[in-house]
Amino acid sequence: MTIPRRLDPDTGPPRALPDFRRSAGTIERMLRALDHGPELSTQERPAVPGASGTGRGPVRVTTSRIVVRSALLRTAIAALWLWAALVPGVLGLLLLMRVPAGHAPDVAVVVVVAGLGLGALVLLLAALRWGVLALAAVRSRLERDAEAVTVFGAFGSRRVPWRDIAGVDSRAVHPVHGVSAALVLRGGGRVVMPLFDRPVWTYAQPSRREIRELRAEIVRRAGKDGGRAWKP
Repeated sequence: MTIPRRLDPDTGPPRALPDFRRSAGTIERMLRALDHGPELSTQERPAVPGASGTGRGPVRVTTSRIVVRSALLRTAIAALWLWAALVPGVLGLLLLMRVPAGHAPDVAVVVVVAGLGLGALVLLLAALRWGVLALAAVRSRLERDAEAVTVFGAFGSRRVPWRDIAGVDSRAVHPVHGVSAALVLRGGGRVVMPLFDRPVWTYAQPSRREIRELRAEIVRRAGKDGGRAWKP
């Protein structure tokens, strides 16, 4: 089979495809070659003792390669939103200071000050959101061992046993994290994985290789346990 180096012109703008003629003969290598940059890295740590004293086996840790860049960018955006929140707040204080002492402010002044205060609150919440995302960029990672998956976020971690995981939603939408990936639990809940946060405009892009590997492992373990994996 011959794989074309370029797509047909009728399918859209020409895009050079990876060269699969040599060391990328398998389907997984082809998919890996089409991934959007090596932002994530997976390493294996030695076995650690479990709570009952038994070994949990090797721990595979997935982290981001661009922690510093992501944290600095999100911190800068949070600082910009914070400075923007100061502007309506200062303007509202200046308007209130112009009201003569002992006199109630006019209705128009009250309406303007209320609008400025509401705008400052919205901008402050946006700054807080980007601050949380900056902290998540530093702390987020994913650990997998023989017993469970441990998800690390901005303020803590959650350990989810394999038997409680039904699947992975690679297009989960969260009010803080935006578009991310989440573990779908058999009980009906979800656990967002901040490590896989991405911009909203990448919603239609295919899932990352690490998510596909996690989904395949969930399906394999569900088959061993006699259960069924969740399919998005």
